[in-house]
Amino acid sequence: MTNGDLVKFGDHAAYVASIGNPIGTTVLNQYSTMRLREETVLLADAETEFGAAQGYYRVKTIGVTIQNSFAGGKIILWGWIERDAGVQSLDWSQGTPVSVGITQQVSGRYYEYRYWNTPEGQQPDRSFTLYPRLSQTYTATSAEYFDLTFQNSLSGGSSGTIGVEGATRAAPFDTTLYKEPGGGQPSLTVKAIYQEHSSIQYTFTQWGDGITTNPRSFQPTSSGTITANFSAKPNPPTNVAAGGSVGQCVVVSWNKNSNNSVTQNRIWRKPKHGNPVQVTTVSNDVQSWTDYDVTITGTSSDSLFTYSVQCYYSPSGTWSDEASAIVWATYSPRIEMPTLPALHQAIIPTSFSVGNYPNPFNPSTTISYTLPKDASIRLEVFDVMGRKVTTLVNVSRSPGYYSVVWNGTDQTGREVSSGVYLYQFAATPSNGDKVFKQSGKLVLTR
Repeated sequence: MTNGDLVKFGDHAAYVASIGNPIGTTVLNQYSTMRLREETVLLADAETEFGAAQGYYRVKTIGVTIQNSFAGGKIILWGWIERDAGVQSLDWSQGTPVSVGITQQVSGRYYEYRYWNTPEGQQPDRSFTLYPRLSQTYTATSAEYFDLTFQNSLSGGSSGTIGVEGATRAAPFDTTLYKEPGGGQPSLTVKAIYQEHSSIQYTFTQWGDGITTNPRSFQPTSSGTITANFSAKPNPPTNVAAGGSVGQCVVVSWNKNSNNSVTQNRIWRKPKHGNPVQVTTVSNDVQSWTDYDVTITGTSSDSLFTYSVQCYYSPSGTWSDEASAIVWATYSPRIEMPTLPALHQAIIPTSFSVGNYPNPFNPSTTISYTLPKDASIRLEVFDVMGRKVTTLVNVSRSPGYYSVVWNGTDQTGREVSSGVYLYQFAATPSNGDKVFKQSGKLVLTR
């Protein structure tokens, strides 16, 4: 007989902790000790309580289930031996130090230790000494946790802010939620916030999973990053004004959007009783434009014109809201007018045509065109590199004979240098017929 053997006492058993005197004997006697209920007792005391010893069994190890509260994972024996959680063969003759890691990752899920569930009750310490018993289970109980990052998808490199449980936080916002043992699924309320950065407006559209609820209560089932998506739109130009001296053409001015990715502005003109028409597009470096089709009168007896300016944000391909100004004015017949109206308006042209005279010219040339039917007209001037110089006409006209004067200036009213320029004329019939297009050379000599 040796230490660790199992001695049977009727319906009970105890481990042999030591062999009694005389030294070297292998026979149990009154001095032998037994490990019983986590304490060491003399053989005589065990027989008094349970009856005479009836035999012994030599089984050095015993199977004990040491597991995690989740499937799988690891346990640690003797402070350094890592094993898969489950049934362990332990020496019953001595205690075995058992522990688990503070955190574990299994199949992409994360767990943090809380306490041991043992046959003797809860054990808060991660490490303890286990004295094995048959068919016993020891469970390391952990909380599942979720590492979450909430971020915004904003153009231009900005991270922005995000609302978390009613408070505004800098994005990206990192947090950890815990599903405690016996508790429900954790939740966090997050709100995507309307915001402006570098003169760009950001409006929430949807979360990364396509859900549009906002604010939204998140109940995570895994760790990860959650993205709020936004639409981007530039702030409109500021201080828009339309004016000038009476008898002069209308000058539209504005302060540009300061964002470097705003690349152009477009200008609309709307008479009081007409529809808005886009009259030109200029780069974002340009902050004024002269409308040679309209002359300021300064009197309410004439038409009220509204000029609106929008700017374009290239990363998202969006235009700003309109910023507008009004002015009393009238169309400028000296710039564009029907040719010989009394004679020709009674004779409707039979075909589209366009041409200019004189050519070469200095300082101006007249571009004449005919319309056999109602059409939207666009007449533009380009340099030989294909860069637009100005828009002369962008209106709808009824059938007739028309002309417009180009005085050798660009869209801002500045004189251009001598050289060859090209006009492009397009007439889009209102009835859906084929678009008429024609181009021609303009030779300016100063």
